[in-house]
Amino acid sequence: MDRTEQKYVILTTARNEENNIRCVIEAAKNQTVKPVAYYLYDDMSEDNTAKIAEALGCIVVNAGCFDRSYYSGVNQSRGFKHLVSSVKHDYDYILKLDADSIIPPEYVETLLEAFNKNKRLGIAAGAGDLYDLRQGRITDGARMISRICYMRIGGYRVAVGFDSLAVYSARMYGFTCKTLRRLKYREIREGRKRRAADWVINGYERRNMHLGFMHTFMAALKNLVSGSPKILNFFLVMYGYLLYCGPRRDHGLDSDYMRQYGNYEVIQYVHEVLSYLHRSGVNNL
Repeated sequence: MDRTEQKYVILTTARNEENNIRCVIEAAKNQTVKPVAYYLYDDMSEDNTAKIAEALGCIVVNAGCFDRSYYSGVNQSRGFKHLVSSVKHDYDYILKLDADSIIPPEYVETLLEAFNKNKRLGIAAGAGDLYDLRQGRITDGARMISRICYMRIGGYRVAVGFDSLAVYSARMYGFTCKTLRRLKYREIREGRKRRAADWVINGYERRNMHLGFMHTFMAALKNLVSGSPKILNFFLVMYGYLLYCGPRRDHGLDSDYMRQYGNYEVIQYVHEVLSYLHRSGVNNL
């Protein structure tokens, strides 16, 4: 199928984004392959986010009677699921676009080419310009998911870390997930500072996702300096993983698969570190 015949919708969840949303929508609508529709979930904004989106031709879906959660990931995933259920247009792909991600004109066309070349590709994205992404990671600021993949994994789950859950689920069902590193998009703002409780829940959710101790330890170690609050976040994540006693959540992930995949990622990360050290040693000779 020619990529111009493939249909996709753009879905964005937003709250109080009047300073960013105009340039995000305008860039999205300037794609070489046009969307069949742009849906925006307005998460009880107290500014002009919804009015701006409507003026630019978006279909705005209001939060309605949902109670907002303490955790932004829960609000975003709930909004995204509500958006998908509200889509009235036919589509083959969903472009999940954050309210602070500006994509270049050829962004969607390039992703569709990747899907055409690999029929097992379920989730694909470019690389945000603010982060140096590790091999194998999939960015979540402007990612595309095929409708077949989305339906097979049972859709996005309402949870903290819902983007990671989708990737793990897709791979568990045999789909390929890929970041196209040369395809760049611009992120208007850096990740927001996390609260202490967010790091605890991060560790706890990793246990719910059946990720092993070593995988969690190395992930927490990676954020030791780059995360905020610095240093303390490491101990908060490990506390959440080892000691926090919250309600157990069943994310529908196979525990054996997740442990195996976690071990694979640990090995990959060790190889990356060793390769980096080797290159650094060679360059210093």
